[in-house]
Amino acid sequence: MLQWMTGGLLTGMAAGTACLAVCGVVMLPLVLGARRDLWHSYGVLLQFSAGRLGAYLVVGALAGWCGTLLHDSAWYPWLNAGLTLLAGVVLLHWLAQPRGCAATHCGWPSLAPLLLGVVTGLSICPPFVAALATAMTSGSILRGTLYFAAFFVGTTVYLLPLPLAGSLTRWPFWLRLGRLAGVIIGFVYCLMALQQAFVALHPPATPHDPLGSEERAVPKEARTVFPDATRGVAAPEVAQVIAIHSNSTLLGYVVDTRGAQSAPIGYAGPTPILLCVRLPEACAMVIPLPSHESPGFLWRVLNNPWWHNLQQGSLTALVARAAVPDAVSGATMSSSALRATINGALARVRSVAPALLEPAQPAPTGMARMTQIGAALAGMLRVMWPFALVAAAALCLAIWPRLHTKWTRGAVWLASVGLIGFYRTDYFSIVQLSALVRGTIPPACQSSWLLVVLFTLLAPLFFGRVYCLYMCPFGVISDALGRLAPWRVTLPSWLAGSLRRVRYLLLAGIVLAMVVLPRFPFERCEPFHALFVRNQPRAYVVFAALVLLVSLVMKRFWCTCFCVDGALFEFIHRFRWNNEPPP
Repeated sequence: MLQWMTGGLLTGMAAGTACLAVCGVVMLPLVLGARRDLWHSYGVLLQFSAGRLGAYLVVGALAGWCGTLLHDSAWYPWLNAGLTLLAGVVLLHWLAQPRGCAATHCGWPSLAPLLLGVVTGLSICPPFVAALATAMTSGSILRGTLYFAAFFVGTTVYLLPLPLAGSLTRWPFWLRLGRLAGVIIGFVYCLMALQQAFVALHPPATPHDPLGSEERAVPKEARTVFPDATRGVAAPEVAQVIAIHSNSTLLGYVVDTRGAQSAPIGYAGPTPILLCVRLPEACAMVIPLPSHESPGFLWRVLNNPWWHNLQQGSLTALVARAAVPDAVSGATMSSSALRATINGALARVRSVAPALLEPAQPAPTGMARMTQIGAALAGMLRVMWPFALVAAAALCLAIWPRLHTKWTRGAVWLASVGLIGFYRTDYFSIVQLSALVRGTIPPACQSSWLLVVLFTLLAPLFFGRVYCLYMCPFGVISDALGRLAPWRVTLPSWLAGSLRRVRYLLLAGIVLAMVVLPRFPFERCEPFHALFVRNQPRAYVVFAALVLLVSLVMKRFWCTCFCVDGALFEFIHRFRWNNEPPP
């Protein structure tokens, strides 16, 4: 027995830093979430640790009894997603309580540290799985329980200094900072749970059988590049790559990105392509395939010089051009998805035939490196400046009310409609939330997309609904139309309150659809794109026109009653930074 307990203690101490990263981010907001002295801060740690200990003892007993690994079970992904969601909800509920109640540990909030301890104790991280596997080899319920009890002691050593941070809560700044950190962590946990649920429902496609003789049909779209092809052969150990042959002669390779579960997603879904590479000259051609993407966005991309330069040429030239960030006005997500898909296809070609690509050039030094950095920064600024300019002006009006006049507000509105709406089409959309839920976040080079998402989701925590009031192009136009009509329709208070709650129901339904449905045109749930993106379906344009007509007599009709983006921002605003700290 002593040997098992010693092993568990040493394993816990060796994995303590990893446990600190997992449990510390949950424990620290609990300590800083309300004003308390050092004694009560250690009381929070005691509750949190009691929850972890209970979870560890139960898992250790089950591990010694059942003899199977939890993470090999079919229900493991749902368990992990459910525990992550529970941790986020409990943490947000704790931080949303009245501050006086949270400070005195009255009622339900007193259970939050205990519940979060149980949830984090059941989070299946690598050290936990290692301890679980060891405990299961014990063949005894008692040994498994003692092993996890010692593992708990070893990991708790690293959490003991955290309550010392509770002494900072005598200053309101640190109190608000801890609460803000907890809010962000809670939302991140909820997002991670939705991503895990999406992966559980739609697991990535299994790779092809690594057989070099597996026959594949030559895609009909590739016949323009390989008119003399007789058969296709699946490339060994590389999914989606087909070696094209003419009898026994190798003509080249085709990368077919259709059906890939991890494919980059644009506004409305994946943007599949065919990458054709013909030998021996290594000529490359990119062929776009049918997708669920909005025709207006694809039209902007496929008729842009950026795409024409990418579409055909040598393979090495394609590699260099695909590495350059795009700046397709009004279709940034579509162009980013296509660029990411091309880079993924090039990586597969590199795996099959590395000799086709030129060897990597040595890293530039000195002035050449500074020139590359300057060019990258200039490209980022060229893409980001419209939204950044309007955001800075809107923040000035929100922070300094003296600047808020009829003329300044009108100038910001015009800039919002012109720059964010028609020029760049960089407004926030529920489609971007879909990308977050599905884990298809664009790379860092897509700076404009990241700026829009980060600003719109973080601004309600600090400045209120700045985006809705000044920056949303559709909301601005709707508000302006409402000021033109000489008379206005006012809904009864009970009906207006009910419709405001309808927005939250719609938001919950759309988020559920993001997890359940692998492909769905979420942009059709908003009227924005019909106004700012060309070549939209007629029914969708009529829908947007009707919304604007009603806005003439009912101020911000869509924003007040049905906008799910506004419901999301309003929910985030409930956890705002300037909430009064407890006395």
